[in-house]
Amino acid sequence: MLINLIPWEYAKTLLDLIPEEKAQIELLIFSCSAEIEQYTHRVLKRRDLRELRDGYHQSEITLKQYPVHRITSLKVDKDKTYPPDALIPREYYHCPMAEEEDQRGETPSEIILLNGYQFPPGKNNIEIIYSAGYTEETMPETLKTATAELLEWTIKRLKNHQIGEINLRHGQQTQIDTTIPAHVQALLKPFKRRAW
Repeated sequence: MLINLIPWEYAKTLLDLIPEEKAQIELLIFSCSAEIEQYTHRVLKRRDLRELRDGYHQSEITLKQYPVHRITSLKVDKDKTYPPDALIPREYYHCPMAEEEDQRGETPSEIILLNGYQFPPGKNNIEIIYSAGYTEETMPETLKTATAELLEWTIKRLKNHQIGEINLRHGQQTQIDTTIPAHVQALLKPFKRRAW
């Protein structure tokens, strides 16, 4: 599954690209998107995820990825096989979703057990399957701009043959900075994970 944070059409319009470059640019969009997700320590393009967590008599678990779209299943199993009968019914917990009125899209979401329940102690005895991240329609403009900026920088770097760590220019070796440019990092700062 491609994790492109922006579609080809968006990049084409913004960067004035030609249709003949579509296949190559889509690969670069994928590469830039993956680099941004790695930099922010976030799953930004919506997809299904599985987390295993430890229980220690806590009543809530902060999910590693956000915004949360849907909790598919929450299971507790001391044997770590997570059979169907280990499923915790939905009425026993609550999870603030990004679509709710409080607009918690950039705040990590918690699974909160209701009525005083607590997760039993155990190593990786809790399995959470959920969907998190943005869709093409809900992707913040700043995040799309950062992806396009990184894409443009990458295209220019490749066209100037500045690939890898070392570049030969006029018979001399010059160091090529392949990190995300500072102006793109500034755009991505609000999207960096705030908690584990």
